[in-house]
Amino acid sequence: MNFGNRRCKDVAVCVAMLLVMLIWFVPMCFAVDGSEASGAIDQAERDLNTAYIEVAEADSAGADVSVLLNELNVAWVYLSGANAAFNAGDFENAVMLAANCSDAVRGIASEAVNLTSYAEGAHFTAVLSAIFVSIFGVVFVVVFGLFGWRFLRRKYFREFLDKRPTVNDVL
Repeated sequence: MNFGNRRCKDVAVCVAMLLVMLIWFVPMCFAVDGSEASGAIDQAERDLNTAYIEVAEADSAGADVSVLLNELNVAWVYLSGANAAFNAGDFENAVMLAANCSDAVRGIASEAVNLTSYAEGAHFTAVLSAIFVSIFGVVFVVVFGLFGWRFLRRKYFREFLDKRPTVNDVL
C-alpha cells in the first residue's frame, strides 16, 4: 500500500512540474520579438501609404473622398499607437495595433479605386453630354437660321416689291 501512495505523490509532483513549465514556457513560445513587431509596423505603413495614394488619385479624379480621409485618419492613429508601443518595448501591442491599421485600410484602397472609376465615368459622361448639346445647338442654329433667312428674304422681297414705284401713264 505504501508503494501506491508514493506513486500518487510522484504523479502529482510530475503534474505540478509540468504545469509550472507550461506557465513559464508557453508565453515564451507566443511572445513577440522586436523584429516581428518592426515587420508588422512596416507592413502597416506600406498598406497606409498605398491607401493614401489611391485616395489621392480618387481625389484628383474628382471623387468625394472625405469619408475615406476620416478612415485614413483612424488608421493613422492605430499606426502611431503601434509606433509608440514599439518604442516603449510593448511589442505585442505594437503588433496588434499595426494589424488594426492594416485591417482599417484594407477596404479603403478598393473603395478609392471604385470612386476613381465612378468619377472618371461621370466626367466622361459630362464631356460627352457637352459635346452632344453643342452639336445639337449648332445644328439648331444652322437649320433655323436657314429657314429664318428664307422666310425673311421672301418677306423682304414682298415688301420691297410692294414699295416699288409705279409709272402712271398719263398721256
